[in-house]
Amino acid sequence: MKRREFLGLAALPLAQALNQQPLRSLRGRVIGIEGAEAAGVQLITTWLGSYCRPRITNRTSRAIRVKEVVVFDVELSMPPETALYGEGFQMLSQTGGTLGTPADLSQYTDAKHYRIPEADNARAFYGVVTLTPPGRDTTLCAFTSCARFSGRFRLSGGAAPRLAAVVDTEGLALSAGESWRLEELTIRNGAERARLLDELGERLRLHHPPLLFKGSPQVRLKPDTTETTATETSVVSGFSRTVETPVVSGFSRTADMPPTGWCRTPPPVVSGFSRTAPRRT
Repeated sequence: MKRREFLGLAALPLAQALNQQPLRSLRGRVIGIEGAEAAGVQLITTWLGSYCRPRITNRTSRAIRVKEVVVFDVELSMPPETALYGEGFQMLSQTGGTLGTPADLSQYTDAKHYRIPEADNARAFYGVVTLTPPGRDTTLCAFTSCARFSGRFRLSGGAAPRLAAVVDTEGLALSAGESWRLEELTIRNGAERARLLDELGERLRLHHPPLLFKGSPQVRLKPDTTETTATETSVVSGFSRTVETPVVSGFSRTADMPPTGWCRTPPPVVSGFSRTAPRRT
């Protein structure tokens, strides 16, 4: 199978995975600092194939502090035996097991060891989560950029599990008329879980190119420049609007989404200097 054919299959609506709901019909909400929905803040989700680029705009005349943005929140139509894997905020924290019985793969969990708060009876997966029902394709949900905010997937609901994609906006103030571009995310299906993860890694490299030094192996990126239709959904105070516009789905960085400086610029080094502690006699 050619790469473009695989991407086309992966971008199909996830009817089996997300409770018979097409990908572009998912709705989200903006949560204010007090925990209630932030009235007057517009959430716009633009889908290009299987990639979603959300942004929010303050349509009021005052600044509003935004706690988080729920890009989507949907009930899962998967059996409890569905194989589960999710990454933690820390490198040593992962979750495995099944949808009905999640299992910590390490004692260094985000909730118990690192004390990272989450909603009651919910589990948080940072960056990526995969769900594989018995005998069916794998569903991969992942944030494909991390330029300004942290993105996580929240699993809750017990017997009726729900999955939400949440962008943590840290209670920052969104000024009147101001817009924020949030992190890109993707939802995809495929028979080969490893292939889905490989394509995810390729997309991450497009957003965050690796640092290359003298002698480093060259990495060739393959941006997808296939012309497709972007579906834009706008939600503000209960109102929704959908606009379709032909676009080119190749990624381009814009000024409103600055790169993370610490991982792109190597620290200064004073050449030729070394410090040696005096040797004890």
